[in-house]
Amino acid sequence: MIVTPPFNSAVLNTIWANIALLAFRDQVFDSVAVQKMVDGFVDEYEDETGVYLVNSTGQVYDSTNDFYSPSFAAALVAYNTGTEVKDTTNNIGNGFNNTTVQTAANSERKLISGSGSGALYIGKDWGVGNSKIISGFKIYAPSNEKISQTLNTVTLKLRGSNNGSSWTDLMTTTVFAGNAGDVIDVTTGITTTTGYRYHSVYILETAGWGSGDHYLQVAEVQFYEQSVNNNMSLVSNPFTAVTQANKARIVVFQEDVDAITLNTDLIASVSRGVNYTPVVLSNMGTYETGKNILVGLVDISGQPAGTNMRYKLDTANSKNLKIHGTGLLWQ
Repeated sequence: MIVTPPFNSAVLNTIWANIALLAFRDQVFDSVAVQKMVDGFVDEYEDETGVYLVNSTGQVYDSTNDFYSPSFAAALVAYNTGTEVKDTTNNIGNGFNNTTVQTAANSERKLISGSGSGALYIGKDWGVGNSKIISGFKIYAPSNEKISQTLNTVTLKLRGSNNGSSWTDLMTTTVFAGNAGDVIDVTTGITTTTGYRYHSVYILETAGWGSGDHYLQVAEVQFYEQSVNNNMSLVSNPFTAVTQANKARIVVFQEDVDAITLNTDLIASVSRGVNYTPVVLSNMGTYETGKNILVGLVDISGQPAGTNMRYKLDTANSKNLKIHGTGLLWQ
């Protein structure tokens, strides 16, 4: 005789966690979107198909690594913070003098000698023991000339370093910069997972060749740093239960960025249509280094009648984390 343990059995926590993990890994391997199961579903966030974006708030989706994390507020770094690092040759210091409108004659510049493309870099050393996560930057062209005196298009890189000599590219883009007074505002596509002591903007002439001696020049450079994380509310799309469920079990594949206290900094809840009931999450171990398997069981019998099953994950206290996938099972 086969004895089936009750739905609220602790044994089923392990079984369901492993089933969800297998489904999660299969989706990762095959690059598959949210998958339905008998009385359940698993979503590894291959895309945003399984998330109800209308009611979700404060989330950022990483389409390269397939995870959600809280968005963050960006704060302008004061112009006089840190020490300038550069290879400019003229008007040194004027790229960080809090003056966004100044002529080419007063802008920080680098002389490019002879015909050919040139490059300059300009940035900051935040100081010994200091690091920043830069989430955006602005470059102001001189008020009367282009950034490149001879070209209309330049390639920009945001770079990070911890020694000022070996640089890591955090973002690369090619932009049109063909007007005097251009303001180039870059806020997307930047790797923001690591802090660095040094940051620099690298400007490269690539869309053609310069003609004779000329300047690359900037009136002002501004950096924006990642500051306080917003609180996130991640809501799944509803999945229809064949019959009304009274209990649900959730598994969350989660990775700490900040130290996370379960059920305080990360709160899971489940709905069968209207209201949500909080779930007490427990950490059952890791499936990869630093990546946790969180499981919880909840009674939803007291909720209004319904068959639209969904989960909600809320962060609190401005904590940062990564949600790599979520599964929900009901009975």
